[in-house]
Amino acid sequence: MTERLEQTLTNYKAIRAICNKAFVLTNANQKYVNEFSLPILGKKTADYTKDVQDYFDNLQDRLLENFYLELFAGFEATIIEKVGLASGEMTKTLKENYNPTLPFQTYEDIILDSIESTFVVMRRILAEI
Repeated sequence: MTERLEQTLTNYKAIRAICNKAFVLTNANQKYVNEFSLPILGKKTADYTKDVQDYFDNLQDRLLENFYLELFAGFEATIIEKVGLASGEMTKTLKENYNPTLPFQTYEDIILDSIESTFVVMRRILAEI
């Protein structure tokens, strides 16, 4: 796993643990509503425990959404980087196998023969992700 993806997972776990701790503290003592500046501060509530639970459930949902977005963005960046490397390998393969003095059909045959080796390179690069 890339460093960016590992950091995303580490950050998610840390923030989730902080959120869980804040929920436990807030659920046990209303003074934490003020201390954590929660939006339920000052609202009249029939069921404090339910309001706190609903707030932190929603917060956990947003946290998970952001984690997935960051995870996918990190994965996408990794893929784009690897595809760029694969693109360079394909260009290199073309340059090694292209002879401008040959007729196009012969060139096409050479390229088709080298496609398999190009895919092997791409599979190897993607396997390293």
